[in-house]
Amino acid sequence: MRSIILFIALSLNGLAQYNYMQMMHNSADTSVKHLKLWLNGSVWLQQFDYLMSTPQTSLGAAIHTIGVSAPGATSQAQCIAQTTLDNTNTNYSFAFLAVVGINHPGPQYNPGSTLKPFGIYTYTFTPIMGEPSPWQCFPFVSHLSTDIASLTVVSSSTIFANALDYKNTTNQLLTVTQAPNGIGLYTVSVSSPSGSIGTGTLTLQGGKKICIVSTGFTDTLANAKMAGGGKRFALAAVPPLGGMAVEIPVKIPGTVTGLGEPENTNGVPHFYPSPAKDYLYIELEGREQANVVLYDLFGKILLSKTVELPKANLDLKDLSAGIYLIKVSDGTTIYNSKILVE
Repeated sequence: MRSIILFIALSLNGLAQYNYMQMMHNSADTSVKHLKLWLNGSVWLQQFDYLMSTPQTSLGAAIHTIGVSAPGATSQAQCIAQTTLDNTNTNYSFAFLAVVGINHPGPQYNPGSTLKPFGIYTYTFTPIMGEPSPWQCFPFVSHLSTDIASLTVVSSSTIFANALDYKNTTNQLLTVTQAPNGIGLYTVSVSSPSGSIGTGTLTLQGGKKICIVSTGFTDTLANAKMAGGGKRFALAAVPPLGGMAVEIPVKIPGTVTGLGEPENTNGVPHFYPSPAKDYLYIELEGREQANVVLYDLFGKILLSKTVELPKANLDLKDLSAGIYLIKVSDGTTIYNSKILVE
């Protein structure tokens, strides 16, 4: 059994202030799948579920108290994990806070030789002068695996993380494999000291700073105590505007690829083709209408419309080649994903 929480952090594009932050729920322990998020004594997010994140935001130059509680909590004093964030500290430009670890280990759950307890962990990143050039990309990488001493993520041409120790961070400036503002596709192998975990594809766009996380369990059957057998391992992008993380499939031998519960895909939007060219098709069974919003990676809204379901299409002919974020809201649930346009 392995539970992985690898973080490739996003620094804000074009922001001069230092006190920006984002927080994500990345604990794959299903006993804390649903949480409430608190900030300075008040409810920040009433619903803070596994793989959800806040928008990247400035909280102001002060020392802030942030915590998570069970959904029924009535005050921040009832939080099961808390931390403070000193936004008066000018030594960093961006802070990423992650809810990680295991809240209820038991006899059927083996967290490894050293238990990684449930809590909130904070990454801070020093200012980066300037932006990547149109043919370069700047990923940050941190390792928060709950039971792996070190983690390696490599492609045939690039080492994203090489035996990265728990809670350590690395970053690099990459040249993407195509022309300026083009796309670099990296088939990566993910491994630990005990062997291979799986493979996946990272899509990096020139001129961008990228945020990706990996999460879940590579062996959900070893976690029978956890409802649903735990969450399967996957990579996911964290949208700058917040919401649910966007899946980047990782192929693990003997498992079904995907986030959450892959056995049940009813009511989940399907986007095709990938990459898209002139049109993107959306299928969502069991719904009659939905609002669709398309963003660029800076969070700028490029398209917003109501579509008729179960099948709809979006005209993409005015878009340049690249990576875009798409949000589909059916009135009760919000789905976030990522699309590639050629």
